[in-house]
Amino acid sequence: IQKWSVKTVHTALLAFNPWLKFLSEKTLPNLDFFEKKEFNILISLQPIDNILDEFVIQCIRNTYKKYNWFIRLHPNQIKYKNEVLKWFEEEDLSDIVYIEKPSSFPLPYILNVSSLHLTRFSGTFIEAIQTDTPTIFIDDRGKSLFDEYIKCGDAYSLDTYTSENLMHKIDFVLKEDNYRNKSESTNN
Repeated sequence: IQKWSVKTVHTALLAFNPWLKFLSEKTLPNLDFFEKKEFNILISLQPIDNILDEFVIQCIRNTYKKYNWFIRLHPNQIKYKNEVLKWFEEEDLSDIVYIEKPSSFPLPYILNVSSLHLTRFSGTFIEAIQTDTPTIFIDDRGKSLFDEYIKCGDAYSLDTYTSENLMHKIDFVLKEDNYRNKSESTNN
């Protein structure tokens, strides 16, 4: 914004997310809707293309015993929630992912209990940074839009879009960055 607003009446202001201040002053509600597993992974959906790409579906199927998978609907998908839920059911994913609660709690609450965040190119990435939740971009658009963050190590991307590559990247990020198991630290 600073670059394009130079010759306009607009100015860029670096501020903070008021939700994060609010959360720091409040006790989090009990988010015990999920089973205790090693890590919690949040996927922020977007109302474009397929709901999830096949390589992500396969990754979930291969790792659901190890990780909790939280699926958060994009606000524009709320009105189509039943169709989205039906899609997850048809893909035989509805019993191995959490959708309702991650989509109903405020985003910072869910990020606070998530060890890792996946998205195509959602701006939820900014809140993820602010809550110390690493993000992996699972789409070329995210890789392109947030390239500077990836270059400086604030986010990650995939070289190829396969379930194996995604599983390796998840393991790398969770081990390399030594992220705490948020399911243990926030649900006591």
